[in-house]
Amino acid sequence: MAEQPYEFALVMAGAVTAGAYTAGVLDFLFEALDAWEKEKKAGNPNVPTHDVKLSVVTGASAGSMCAAFIGTLADRSFEHVKSPKTYKAGTNPMYEAWVEMIDLNQLLKTDDLKDKDKKVKSLLNATALDTIRDVVFARNPDPSLNIQRDWISDNLPIYLTLTNLRGVPYGLAMDKTNIHGMTLHADRFHTVVKADQAHPAADLVLDSSSHPAQWMTFANAAIASGAFPVGLSPRLVTLPRDNYKTRPWSDALGSVPLEPLWPNTAGGNYRFVTVDGGVINNEPLDIARAALDGFGKSTPKLADRSVILIDPFPDVPSTQKEYDKYDAQLDNTDLTKPDNFDEAMSLLGTAGAIINAMKDQGRFKAQDLIMAARENVHNRYLIGPKPGIASGAISGFGGAISKEFREYDFMLGRKNCQQFLREEFALTLKNEIIEDGYKNITSPGVIDEMKYESAGKNYRPIIPLVTPELREPIEVGDIPKLSKERAKELRGLLSERLETVVPRLFGELLGGVAVVEDILLTFGHDIILNRLMSAMFKQLSNSKQWDGKLTYSEEFPNPPPSPFPVGSGKSSTGFSGVPTVPLTVKDHPKPLHVPGHGP
Repeated sequence: MAEQPYEFALVMAGAVTAGAYTAGVLDFLFEALDAWEKEKKAGNPNVPTHDVKLSVVTGASAGSMCAAFIGTLADRSFEHVKSPKTYKAGTNPMYEAWVEMIDLNQLLKTDDLKDKDKKVKSLLNATALDTIRDVVFARNPDPSLNIQRDWISDNLPIYLTLTNLRGVPYGLAMDKTNIHGMTLHADRFHTVVKADQAHPAADLVLDSSSHPAQWMTFANAAIASGAFPVGLSPRLVTLPRDNYKTRPWSDALGSVPLEPLWPNTAGGNYRFVTVDGGVINNEPLDIARAALDGFGKSTPKLADRSVILIDPFPDVPSTQKEYDKYDAQLDNTDLTKPDNFDEAMSLLGTAGAIINAMKDQGRFKAQDLIMAARENVHNRYLIGPKPGIASGAISGFGGAISKEFREYDFMLGRKNCQQFLREEFALTLKNEIIEDGYKNITSPGVIDEMKYESAGKNYRPIIPLVTPELREPIEVGDIPKLSKERAKELRGLLSERLETVVPRLFGELLGGVAVVEDILLTFGHDIILNRLMSAMFKQLSNSKQWDGKLTYSEEFPNPPPSPFPVGSGKSSTGFSGVPTVPLTVKDHPKPLHVPGHGP
């Protein structure tokens, strides 16, 4: 066997309900690597002998939940999903979570709002994620499920991104007496699995003997990383404060620790409220690169490691049409005429642009761009949906609309991973690791099954598909469509959720000002319902996932009556739980407190 393994890192981007796609990719990747390892251990002369090692895993949002599955399943066997029709319930934790359990029927329930004394934390019922955590992240103690996966490195680091709303204070010393304060919000949760030694810089260290509560702490961190802002409730995370002191930071000068400027130097835990890690770092390539100790050797001949990004929603550069449209807006704006302000310069338009600019800038990674600009570099790969996924509507929540959407995306992930391993994740025989791994295979038939040609060059897969079953075409079928019956059901579920959420929110905002509340409730419920349903119909129509009429208003010309007729008085104690009071200026609200869902 080749002495030097080929190392790779997996980076799993935020995906919301399209985590089903990422889970499908992982399902096939586990299957392919397990089969190859089995054949090598059996001494099969017709399989490559080089080794690969999964050395780093990073994730954001839904990608963090998938990253947590890698850690949880690193030493556990499970059944692979060849078809949704033949799936046996409970045999694949990733499929169970992302296909069977994530559904709007659960996310739109109102049992999380029974306690009227507690404030609304999210538009959707986030306790559905707690149920998933408790069911599928629990470690099955059955010893028959134990498996040794040599392709997963011992002491595997897994990084889950977090958007820390409290922030970590740092100080930039300007001179002997002055310090310029800075605050870090792009946080992370660092876990090591398959551990056989101490890891002082890690937030959590796990091995096969770790207590189930420790594994549940790992799962909680993954759920916290997926707390989609507004849609899902924030989470509370607790980390040892000293861990920030030893956390390594990497730049062109190397890796160095930076100690925060805490208000006092005492030890103890640091608690903070967090939302979706993808808000600031949705594709944590930088963390993976640093943990992988750079990209190593990157030429085709010497390449020995790489980073693989799994992204159901890969960003694409702006098109010329989009640039021309923006320029045309500015050209048609005459600032001397108050009535001629266009959308790009309106108050709401500017506010939205600022949010997008802050998000995009937080995700901008100059060092990765510099590396990508170099010629002859073979150390970055992307697995993205070909063709498009079914879960893209409603900002990625489209998968929760229909189980058929999630089934499609999971199988598409498996299919795309198969294509990626056969035709993209490959190097020529000039590469030292590949040459050594394939040197003993002489059968022309075996070589023909594995190789592929591109631009006149013969390539060999870094991870070969060593069985005929792995090479069989994966059937996905046509992209599924939403039925009118399901659309009608969703409208009812959404309306019921809004009936509970909207008055509670207005009660918190207005303190029970009855007349104003009545008006806002009446129109707020209808506006939100119509906007959400219209957006869903439009996006599904654009992706050819809706066979009905073009717009929501055409398909449903008689929307359900508002549950809040003006003057009904439902906005006072009946819904908001706040008695009618005069409109006054209220004191500054108390600091945010979120009941503990974290470790």
